Amino acid sequence: MKTAVSYISRSVKKFSAFITAPIPTSKNNGDIIEWGTGNDFPNKLIDIIYNSPTASSCINTIQDFIKGEGLNLEAEINNDTHFKIANDFATFEGFSMLITFYAGGGIAKVEHLPFECVRLNKADSFGIISEATYNDSYGETNYKKNNSKTYRLFDKHSVDISQSIYYFRKTRAGSRTYPTPFYFSGCKSFLSESKILEFHESNLDNNFMLSTWFKMIGDPDEVVERHDDGTTKMTLRKAVEKRLGEAYSGTEKAGGAFITFASSKEAQPELVPFPNNVNSDLFNTTWQQVIDSIVIAMNVPPVLANIQVSGKLGNTQEIINSVKLMEHRTADDRMILEKAYNEITGTNYIINKNSMFNYLPDNIFNSLSPDQKTQYLLDKYEL
Repeated sequence: MKTAVSYISRSVKKFSAFITAPIPTSKNNGDIIEWGTGNDFPNKLIDIIYNSPTASSCINTIQDFIKGEGLNLEAEINNDTHFKIANDFATFEGFSMLITFYAGGGIAKVEHLPFECVRLNKADSFGIISEATYNDSYGETNYKKNNSKTYRLFDKHSVDISQSIYYFRKTRAGSRTYPTPFYFSGCKSFLSESKILEFHESNLDNNFMLSTWFKMIGDPDEVVERHDDGTTKMTLRKAVEKRLGEAYSGTEKAGGAFITFASSKEAQPELVPFPNNVNSDLFNTTWQQVIDSIVIAMNVPPVLANIQVSGKLGNTQEIINSVKLMEHRTADDRMILEKAYNEITGTNYIINKNSMFNYLPDNIFNSLSPDQKTQYLLDKYEL
């Protein structure tokens, strides 16, 4: 009697290989300093963030506090440019702008330049980096070197150029050339969350099918299909494996399938069914732990990242405290942007804070007269 066991496993989709902290290098890429292995660190970072709802929400929250309600005026720099720069700053802790000069001097235009598309050039013999190169295909599989355009870094005293790049990045120990965002330690958690969501998506697509044992009666080596010359093309086991593999395996299926063969019912082994809730419970518990670690890494209060905290979500004072904390944590970033705008244009740009977050504490609001409450609401919400 013949008995055989086969296992058809599902394949696992990988959003991205985990990224390591970038090490600047000028290897094999002309005059630029590469940003990470393959010059694709920012591309991988964006990919991992976009596949993590919690990380994306935290980035959006940080961006909202950095950009505020826009600039106090729109001249050489408008709010559209400011908002794009704030997004780059929140994501990468760096930003870049393309400055266009009038022929006779002075700033004609300031444009946002996607930070992930800019690379610094090698330093000169004095160790000074004075140029940067823009290419919208850096880090992509379809990288086109001919798309690269090199500019001098911004110098307000320059009078002999038509365009230059203003380039800013935060630096810290071990990351002096390109920024490594402060939340980088949470990237593994970003990736873990995307994998957990993929598991749940696969369960939905698969109608919550569990990894399952299939008991097959028959000779697994029985020939079910032959070649024209009479040789074996397909055995019973291979045929069943093929059919079940097509039906149950793949990145969109959460369940695997076991197939067992025996030449008689008596030879069939006794199989134990899999528990029906262990994986789901384990993934849900792990998911909460992952979310907690992401919020810690991103330095964003949970209530501002749309995360429900038992007994706190909807508590006005908790929201007020969280808003004040985020205003404080992003104050330096707003100052950096204001300084950059003013340095470039000579205009006194100021970022307006989010007035929608200027809540009156409940006890103070309740102490107001009806007329005062009405006036407060009219002033605040333009009713």
